[in-house]
Amino acid sequence: MNVAFYRAIKAQWDSSTGLVDGTNGLWIDEAPPGTDMPYVTVSLISDLPDYGMGNTTSPMENIMLQFSIWDDSTTGKPRRISSIYEYLKECFDFCSLNVTGYDHIKMERDLTQSFWLDDIQVQQYVVQYNVWVQKS
Repeated sequence: MNVAFYRAIKAQWDSSTGLVDGTNGLWIDEAPPGTDMPYVTVSLISDLPDYGMGNTTSPMENIMLQFSIWDDSTTGKPRRISSIYEYLKECFDFCSLNVTGYDHIKMERDLTQSFWLDDIQVQQYVVQYNVWVQKS
């Protein structure tokens, strides 16, 4: 399912002109060395079956997904990160992902955190989502 899931995330991302034009791309887990900032990484943190109501033949999958916005700008940083965050919310909050072989149930944001990584002079803004899908 991971490949189909990441394809669905990328297709949803590509539907947002603000994300596509406002960043240097969406990367799985980490950007290639030398990628100009800002950019966004996406990581699948966990994928747990949900056997609600005793459903053992086709359980829901509860997926924890993390986007990280990375920016090293020394000027305009809060505005740039904030704009990307707003585009991310518009694109992914309660969206309907089209994951091949699965029915989308819901996607909701449940955590945001900002970190300044002083040793490399980079800001990381984390946006975490819970996604529920079920095998078709």
